[in-house]
Amino acid sequence: GLLLEGKLQQHFKNESGRPIEIVYTFPLVAGATLLGVDTRVGEKHRTMTVAPAALVETAYEDAIEDGDLAIRVERNATGLYTASLGNLKPGEDAKLVIRFGQVLRIEAGRLRIAFPTTIAPRYGDAAAAGLSPEAAPETDLFAEYPFEASLAVHGAMARASLSSPSHPIEISQCEDGVRVSSASPGGLDRDFVLMLDNVALEHTAALVEMDEGVALIAALAPPPPQPREDAMIIHMVLDCSGSMAGESMAAARRALLGMAAMLHERDAFTLTAFGSEAGVLIEKPLRFDDAGKAALRALLNTLDANMGGTEIDAALRTVLPLARASGGDMLVITDGQTWHADALCLSLARSGVRVFAIGVGAAPAEGSLRALCACTGGAAAFVATHEDVSAAATAHAARMRLCAWRSLELASESTPLFVAPLAAPAFAGDSVTLLAVLETVPAHPLEAILRAGGGVTTRAVVAPPPRAAHSHALAQLVAAEWARALPANESEDLCLRYGLISERTSGFLVKPRSAEDKEFRPMDTIKVRQQLAAGWGGVGGAPHAFTPRAGRRLSLIDAVDAGEDPKRIKRLHQARRRERPRGAETGERAHLRARYAALVAAIKRNFHAFEADEAPE
Repeated sequence: GLLLEGKLQQHFKNESGRPIEIVYTFPLVAGATLLGVDTRVGEKHRTMTVAPAALVETAYEDAIEDGDLAIRVERNATGLYTASLGNLKPGEDAKLVIRFGQVLRIEAGRLRIAFPTTIAPRYGDAAAAGLSPEAAPETDLFAEYPFEASLAVHGAMARASLSSPSHPIEISQCEDGVRVSSASPGGLDRDFVLMLDNVALEHTAALVEMDEGVALIAALAPPPPQPREDAMIIHMVLDCSGSMAGESMAAARRALLGMAAMLHERDAFTLTAFGSEAGVLIEKPLRFDDAGKAALRALLNTLDANMGGTEIDAALRTVLPLARASGGDMLVITDGQTWHADALCLSLARSGVRVFAIGVGAAPAEGSLRALCACTGGAAAFVATHEDVSAAATAHAARMRLCAWRSLELASESTPLFVAPLAAPAFAGDSVTLLAVLETVPAHPLEAILRAGGGVTTRAVVAPPPRAAHSHALAQLVAAEWARALPANESEDLCLRYGLISERTSGFLVKPRSAEDKEFRPMDTIKVRQQLAAGWGGVGGAPHAFTPRAGRRLSLIDAVDAGEDPKRIKRLHQARRRERPRGAETGERAHLRARYAALVAAIKRNFHAFEADEAPE
């Protein structure tokens, strides 16, 4: 099958003169499982122990009070992870190696893997989403973190056509495959996206030893259900919040116009725009004839990213009665930057209305959008900045004419201990991953049964190998899926057995110090802030000619208003500061930080009329 195993390296160093606690919240690949954390403190290499989260919290605080170094990694309710390094002494450094894995899924005949590097500012209350104040991510426009990527691609995937819409890459031959590397140093300001086209869909199966029996992992290539021939109604929902400013908004317009160009005249649409509030612009469905397309184009030309925050939940609840009354599917185009998306899944799952989404931008909230679409029977597609959005729109239009495989069963001689539900509906060209736990190695081939709506079924023969292999990583992946389906106490026990970090379990490591080396001074807490996602709110887009007003220096506010890259302006300020006395430099930096904070707040509220103050002299 298609398996991703990766390592994320994080290096922290205390360059201050006091002991500190470092807190860093980070994302993983959407749908990936954290398999373990290796650490290096000084010359010591150790692997974290996984324990109940409540015990880890107490042990972490006790170790700090005892003057020792403590490291903790925990999973938040939103699927993000937070690493805390307590009592790091001046000059001391630590490295974390986060190991993760995922069984990959082909969608529409291609494989798209997005490695997130930053968490873009999100609208709403992070605390209400389950994040503590220390774990809630914050953005600093001054932040610049280096990034490099290297991937080895083996087997059938190495024969695919490889490309990246987000980064320049280099491809070289390696043992049993090819190696893909970032061609130039980058920053943590956008997802690293790797595309694999022309990946063959094949039936494969493997057995892996587990303590409870054997795990079955199979990749299936089911035939698509018959397409619908009746007319479609598409309820278009466009995110016009401040975070969509710039290229994201332009991509959204291109997506809707591209979809309109390929649909039949008998198909129809409505249009709703949302930000802090939702406005239904076309309530009665219009046909995709010449008049309807002209009306859509005219309305899109009047819309901009100036409607405030990302109240996606209110928008979908506004459109839901329209969709129920007239039928049809929802198409949402957004960057998904909200803390409220997960709360929608339960209510929308019962609505009977499918939601399809196109996530746009350099760092969309992929996990939230995928979960939102999957629970309704829809699908999500993602488009990086400057990537051709028409392919995603065309694929969604084709999916809307199809039923999808929604459920999976496994027929065997004995009842399986566990069969994982489908992670997402499977449309034409999508692969299906079967994860199950059996008591023993099956003596005969098994049968997988896929079901779509209306009683449509298809069957596929699964022929596992005669014996189970040993792979702790694959066993962990199956155990992680099994844990999600168990009651809380049983889920916690399973995660502890397989060393999985979950909402109820955390990773923990303590480095005991000798009596003379212990650190008892008051500790400052340093939250590692996120680098701003490229293009978020129109910031850091493609630069163009910019002329400052007479008698004024380039200011960051001016740069953003003009579409200039703030990093270049920052470097100019830094060069000027080096020519000044230290006290003046510190004061100017504080002033600029305040203006950066004001800029972020203004973008969140989308005050496009924000007027820059005089630049500091």
